[in-house]
Amino acid sequence: MIKKQELSDKLTKTADQPKRFEDFDITPEMSAALRDAGYTEPTPVQAGVIPVALEGNDIIGQARTGTGKTASFVIPILEQLLDPPKRNMGPQALILVPTRELAVQVRDEVVKLAKGQRVQCVAAYGGKPIRGQIEKLKRNPQLVVGTPGRVIDHIGRGTLVLNDVWCVVLDEADRMLDIGFRPDIEKILRRCPTERQTLLLSATVPPPIERLARRYMHEPVMLNFSSKDITVETIEQFYFTVDNRMKFDLLVHLLEREQAKQAIIFCRTKRGVDRLVTRLKKKFDSVD
Repeated sequence: MIKKQELSDKLTKTADQPKRFEDFDITPEMSAALRDAGYTEPTPVQAGVIPVALEGNDIIGQARTGTGKTASFVIPILEQLLDPPKRNMGPQALILVPTRELAVQVRDEVVKLAKGQRVQCVAAYGGKPIRGQIEKLKRNPQLVVGTPGRVIDHIGRGTLVLNDVWCVVLDEADRMLDIGFRPDIEKILRRCPTERQTLLLSATVPPPIERLARRYMHEPVMLNFSSKDITVETIEQFYFTVDNRMKFDLLVHLLEREQAKQAIIFCRTKRGVDRLVTRLKKKFDSVD
């Protein structure tokens, strides 16, 4: 068990300066795949996570989207797959993500970095017919990337068995918890072997993430890649204190006043995003 103070202390540590990919203990096949993918120098996240993961450690990595974190866990997994896998062996690695879009993105990264190797990866997510995913899972892929809800569905149907999993990745863990996936995540982790490697990547590490780490991770190494100053000097920031019932009207007013060609609107949950999109479409016929 890890004490809260230990978590806080370790999260203050940052990774070493980026190294060359050639400095990592990786195979020639991986080096060739990285060159073909145009990866010339590791990002700070990759330089910090890859060598620690290759040593078999559990990791909590605090890093934002766009920092190269996907390759930071895909590379160690691919490097440690059993080759060839045992007969009728189930998935060796399970990567959980909050959305189907991210599931597809991670699967594509696996395919790109597994170039030249006989590696199968299946993406399992909602919004698509489950039958096609079941057929792909019957081929015994080494990696499965999925959203917690659809993974639970496959487990319940018996089409996904996690007995051979030696690595679990929780990507964008804070988003998964915000969406409400915590019960599903815990059910999945309890189905995985206790003797496994667990990698948790998250933009923030709030108390619920710490509690998850204490319960399901073994002495994780803490790596913090978040910039202490993420404010861009050329960006002006304003905020409005407004009653919750008036938020939508204020948003519409600001959009009309600013006449912005592009805008990013952040919501706390996926359900909130869906509701907002529906209302905006009714208000502005051209909104996608």
